Amino acid sequence: MDIEASAVDIAKLRLWLSLVVDENLDPTFDEQRLGIAKENDPRPLPNLDYNIICGNSLIDEFDGIKLFDDSILGKEQTSKPGAGTQLQMSLFVDSMQMYLDDLRREQERLFGEQNPETKHEIKRHIDKIIDDIIRAKLTKDNNAEGLKKYEESLKQKTKPYFLWKLEFAKVFRENGGFDIVIGNPPYVSTATMVENMPKERNAIIKCSQYTTLHQKWDLYIPFMELGLQLLRKNGAFAMIVPYPLTNQIYAKKLRHLIVNSYNLLEIVDLNGTKIFDNATVSNCIPIIQKSEPQQYCIVSHISENRQIVHSYEQPIDKLVQDKNSGIWNLTPENRDTARFSGYNLLGDYCYISKGMVLNADEKKAKGEFIKADLISSFQDEVHSKKYIEGKDLEKYYVKRNRFLEWNTNRCPSELSRPTFPELYESQKLLINALGELKASVDLDEKYYCEQQVRVAVLWKDLSGVENSSISSSVKRYSRYSREKMEQLSQEIDLRSLLAIINSKYASVLLRNLRSGDYHIVPEYLRNLPIPIVPPKTQSEIGEIVTNILAAKKDDPHADISDLTSQIDCLVYKLYGLTEDEIKIVEESVK
Repeated sequence: MDIEASAVDIAKLRLWLSLVVDENLDPTFDEQRLGIAKENDPRPLPNLDYNIICGNSLIDEFDGIKLFDDSILGKEQTSKPGAGTQLQMSLFVDSMQMYLDDLRREQERLFGEQNPETKHEIKRHIDKIIDDIIRAKLTKDNNAEGLKKYEESLKQKTKPYFLWKLEFAKVFRENGGFDIVIGNPPYVSTATMVENMPKERNAIIKCSQYTTLHQKWDLYIPFMELGLQLLRKNGAFAMIVPYPLTNQIYAKKLRHLIVNSYNLLEIVDLNGTKIFDNATVSNCIPIIQKSEPQQYCIVSHISENRQIVHSYEQPIDKLVQDKNSGIWNLTPENRDTARFSGYNLLGDYCYISKGMVLNADEKKAKGEFIKADLISSFQDEVHSKKYIEGKDLEKYYVKRNRFLEWNTNRCPSELSRPTFPELYESQKLLINALGELKASVDLDEKYYCEQQVRVAVLWKDLSGVENSSISSSVKRYSRYSREKMEQLSQEIDLRSLLAIINSKYASVLLRNLRSGDYHIVPEYLRNLPIPIVPPKTQSEIGEIVTNILAAKKDDPHADISDLTSQIDCLVYKLYGLTEDEIKIVEESVK
């Protein structure tokens, strides 16, 4: 299955060539299977048209019109046959109902027919009815461009939909689904989809077939869910997919679905191994059975001679290291994210956001400017705001700042994501987006920053600021009311939070949250547990941090190791770590 007709043709050709090569190597090759009567007769090539097919495998409808009725498969009906389709077709003239009635009638005939020739004829009739329905819909909507594209797709023998349960009627009628589903789905990010294929992305969302589409989901997510949907009972699934399946927020719902509704037999951890020459992302291979969830799964790795070998059994309750995010722990380490479940979180004290996206807005000013056009090494009337990027951050200091164009016709009004000015005018923590945690504090510089900087502002310092970004954050991420969080933030100083985030133990806490991920996304930071810091300890930490900041301001290369060791000791006490636990932390964060 492929959406590109050329890819389907190449696949057929490769299979045919494989048959020819195998036959030449072995003169007795599979004679019985091919039904060859005479030894010297030319061997016919199989017809692959019914098994290697071109179409959009993720969509089984067209513009809201359901093109297959599941009740034909003998499922329990929740409405009268075709009733959902009738409702969806209410925009059409009454005569359109004839197409729908005819479509369902022919689909029922196909499932009851045994004669191959008759089935083929019925299938051609079904295709014609569907074509007529789509043409009528496009005509009714005065969508001449869409109609032209659809006619062109038919000439190329591709379709904007694919009816799995119809095309493989025997598989679903007699088997309930496929015995095995394997695949290498396309690796297409949210950003690429939004920019290059927004209609296709919206169609996947609107079809309501997929329950695991979460936040900024990548395209392989619905492909995996589709593969699981197509399985028969006790069927097996395996796909080679990006490693972020195990730890990214957008894959959260899919991870929950896999461990709660299926039997995760094995997961092959290929993190750090280059599998595809043209892919930059690491991979993993989940192997899943459509059966009751079990208590263990196998974690495998690739050996030096590139063989997959079983490494150890992982209890599912240890694999799922955090019940909320569902992040998977593929290491032998025991990552206890519930240990500090009674603590407040960094997100309870701070509003946390990414900085600005400085490219031109796609709708207002597409292509008119890029980030580099807005930045200068020198401050002037146009470039009036101090500006930093993620690579400018180190622990406790900013090693470089430049200047951002501001209050012009294009900035911030035509930015792709301008955020809001109070985010930068407030005192705040500035945290990097990749790798090891590196945080600095902005007490009076009023730095503006781009999206590779995470900005944390105490809730109390945003009191009275109302906008959709803050409202959405409170609604989606917060455990407390905004008033409660403003009250909590009165009780802690930014210097104490800075010290905790830059401590060795914070690196361990972050590692537990992100499980092998290299990114530091805002949600990880929001969920960092923060201990209660008594006023006396806050004062002590504040004095040490003040000395560190002063030393770094005078000399960015100043040795502050003695001061950071003092902070680490205070942080260990705040989290109640034992001496043995401290040794483990010190060994793991060198």
